[in-house]
Amino acid sequence: MSESSGEYEHEAVPAAARKSLFSVAVVWAGFPMVMVGAFVGAQIVTSLGFIRGMQAIITGNIILAVYVACLSALAAKQGKTFALSCREIFSPVGAKLIAVFLSGLVVGWFAVQTGLAGHGLNSLLGWPSGWSVVAAGAVFTLLSMAGMQMLKPVSIISIVLFIITGAVSVGLNFRHHSWQQVLDYTPPSGHSLALGIGVTMAISVFVDSGTLTADFTRWSKTPFQAVIASLAAFPVANILPMLLGGVVAATGEATDGDFAHLLARSGSLFAVFAAVFFVINCASVATHGLYKVHRVLPGNAAFIFRKK
Repeated sequence: MSESSGEYEHEAVPAAARKSLFSVAVVWAGFPMVMVGAFVGAQIVTSLGFIRGMQAIITGNIILAVYVACLSALAAKQGKTFALSCREIFSPVGAKLIAVFLSGLVVGWFAVQTGLAGHGLNSLLGWPSGWSVVAAGAVFTLLSMAGMQMLKPVSIISIVLFIITGAVSVGLNFRHHSWQQVLDYTPPSGHSLALGIGVTMAISVFVDSGTLTADFTRWSKTPFQAVIASLAAFPVANILPMLLGGVVAATGEATDGDFAHLLARSGSLFAVFAAVFFVINCASVATHGLYKVHRVLPGNAAFIFRKK
C-alpha cells in the first residue's frame, strides 16, 4: 500500500510516482550550489594558487561525481531511501548507528546555514543577528516539512539567483582586475598546501550528503536518468561556487570567496538583492538537509531506538 504522505519513507517509490529528469536534477543541483562551496574554493585557491587550486577542485569533483553517480544508479533501480537500503545491508542495528551519525552531520549543515543566513541579514541589512537566526531557522524548518514538492521551487529560485549574483559580482569585480591577474595568482611563500589536501577539501564539502543521494535520486524513472541528475549536482552545481570563490579570492577582493558581499558594495539596492539571495541560498541547503534527516530517520526520531 502506498504511503499517505507521498514520500515513501518505508517502501520503494512505485513507478507511477517517479518524477521527471528535470525535477530530480534541479532538486539535487539546488543542494551543492551554495556559498559554502565558494568559501572552500577560496581556501583551496589561496592555499594552492589559482592553477593548482583549479586542478584540485576539478579532480575532487570528478571523484565525487563518480561516487555519487554509482549510488544514484542503484537508488533509481531500487527506489528506496538511504535508510531502507542501510537496513538491508547493515542490519537494523547497523542502520541505526549510521542514521545517528549521518543525520548528525546533516543537522550540522542546517545549523551552519541558519547561522549564515542570520549573519547575512545582519551584515548586509543591519538586522539583529540573533533574531535573524531564529526567524531563518523557523522558516527553513517549515519549508522542509512540505517535502519534495517544496524543494523543487526553492532549488530553482536558489539556482537562478546564484547564477545571476555570481555573474554580476564577478563582472563588477573585473572592472578593477584582469583574468591574467587571476591566472598568475600564487599563495604567499610558505603558505602552500599539497595538491592532495586540496583534492580532499573539494571532496569533503559534500561527500556526506552525496552518500545520501538515494533520498533524491530514488525518484528517478531509470538508473540512467538518476546518473544524469546526479551529474547536474556533482560536478556541475558543486564546482561553480568553488570556481567563483576561487576567482574573487585570487583577485584579492574577497579572500573568503564571499562574492555576494562584493555585490553589496555597489549600493543599497544591491545590498537588498544580495541579502535576498543569501537567505534563499541558505534556505536551499537547510531545507535539503532537514529533508534528508527525515528520510534517514524514517517516521520520527524514535526509529533510532525502536526494536525491529
